Amino acid sequence: MADVLRDAGRLVETAMSGVEALQKLDEVQRPCLVLLDLQMPEMGGFEFLERLKTHPYAADFSVVLMTADSKMPEAGMYPAVQRALRKPFELDELLGLVGRN
Repeated sequence: MADVLRDAGRLVETAMSGVEALQKLDEVQRPCLVLLDLQMPEMGGFEFLERLKTHPYAADFSVVLMTADSKMPEAGMYPAVQRALRKPFELDELLGLVGRN
């Protein structure tokens, strides 16, 4: 996905876990959009969303969930979550969402 988004002209940073993602939020230019999988090692998506609530730049960007998890509706209760994509999804759908941000 990162390569597809880069090919579409987007600047992309990746993280392999919620812990790494939170660290990157402090190190890189503020993102306009976070693509988040609920199933991640070290720190899952729900814990990431909880910690994101207190991040100083959390209001500056939106989160799009990408998951096959049945708990996806619960994630919609978090203010940063703009949209959810149920896996599997088409890359055109993802590009359409990213194009709006």
